[in-house]
Amino acid sequence: MSFLRNRSETHEHPKIKAFLEICDALKKGDFLHESEIFASNILSLAENLLILRWDERRQDFLYRLYGSRLTDAHGIELSGKYLSDAQHGLFEQEFVKAHRDAIQYRELVHIGGRLDWRNKDFCCWNEVIMPLQRDDGIEETLAFVTFD
Repeated sequence: MSFLRNRSETHEHPKIKAFLEICDALKKGDFLHESEIFASNILSLAENLLILRWDERRQDFLYRLYGSRLTDAHGIELSGKYLSDAQHGLFEQEFVKAHRDAIQYRELVHIGGRLDWRNKDFCCWNEVIMPLQRDDGIEETLAFVTFD
């Protein structure tokens, strides 16, 4: 597996761009609010979505939503579990940093790479992560993942 930030393939991926267009049309403020997700057609993309919430006490992210396409790709259902349970190995801290950066800097984070070791019908993944607002704070991320 490889893990790369800000590669052009991720920024220019048609599915990533289409997802971001949907999000831009939905949000009423600077950031997408959780209520805007659940009141929209974005849930039609749920199989490729992640929602993670930062747990300050555990210093870890909790998967609130882990889409079915992600479960198939990863081979494990992670909704309700922590990122540290995901067995990302050497790249676990990279995933944590990418999601923390989206929250801390209030910006999009693009990541991607190869999944050669999974023996799947795809070999590349691309992900865009954005801060997700709930109530008055931002301690969550919404991510959209594609596989090619």
